[in-house]
Amino acid sequence: VKTGATLKFELDVQWAKTTTPFHSRFDRYLDHAFFKHQIHWFSIFNSFMMVLFLMGLVALILLRTLRKDYARYNLTNTATIGVTSGDVEEGESDAEEDEDGKPLMKEHQSNTPHATGVEDSGWKQVHGDVFRAPRFLPLLAAILGTGWQVVTLVMGVVLFAVAGPLHGEVHEERGEVLTAILVFYSLSSVVAGYASGSYFKLYYATTSAGRSKAASGASGVGGATQWQLTMVLTVLLLPTIMAVVLSVLNGIALIYGTIYYIPFLVLLKLFFLWVFVSVPLCILGTD
Repeated sequence: VKTGATLKFELDVQWAKTTTPFHSRFDRYLDHAFFKHQIHWFSIFNSFMMVLFLMGLVALILLRTLRKDYARYNLTNTATIGVTSGDVEEGESDAEEDEDGKPLMKEHQSNTPHATGVEDSGWKQVHGDVFRAPRFLPLLAAILGTGWQVVTLVMGVVLFAVAGPLHGEVHEERGEVLTAILVFYSLSSVVAGYASGSYFKLYYATTSAGRSKAASGASGVGGATQWQLTMVLTVLLLPTIMAVVLSVLNGIALIYGTIYYIPFLVLLKLFFLWVFVSVPLCILGTD
């Protein structure tokens, strides 16, 4: 072949009649040996037993570590009840000792003869902050609800793919997985609303607005405003992030003139699906 030479290409096509149905003519290109591989049940059982063993080991360590604390707390409660009823004799609380010979309780230096107590230190003082409301409660509740929605979405799509023999393999129809993702996202919005609303109601009583409302007994507008903000953040958080990312990618595809951009009518259908299905379900779950 020399520079400037003219090359002539020919194509010879022969059509042959086939009896294969139209919907099955693409099966030879789907590589069933890859998509329908055998399940390694022994590996799954081995991993399951390993997880159970590690959970038991961690539980045993925690039990040995916290056993003294549990015994001390229970003894403190018993002594307190005994002092109230007058059934505990003086010096009886010092008779309880742990396996190392150390007393489980100590008498406090006070004027009360039977004043007992438990001194907490380190991580044990965290119990006072467990039920304290976070600083940005509506945002955290919206993030929690969105996370539960994503978990439900992933589990739904996985189960849909596993149930392939019931409705057809997911790799046989183009866009079937994407359609399943959109459907499960819309239906899982009720999970996001319920999770965020439950978390907000659980901790709202510990906020300053909740305490003032409970003390006054009046129906203030602070709680309603915070609840509405939680609902709006839950509705807009994930769609806003996805819309920004999708807009950037779609704009780049349009600039470079590729065929992988999403048409405007498809985006409009997605918007209507979100407005008329996802948003009402999220509001219903929050209520």
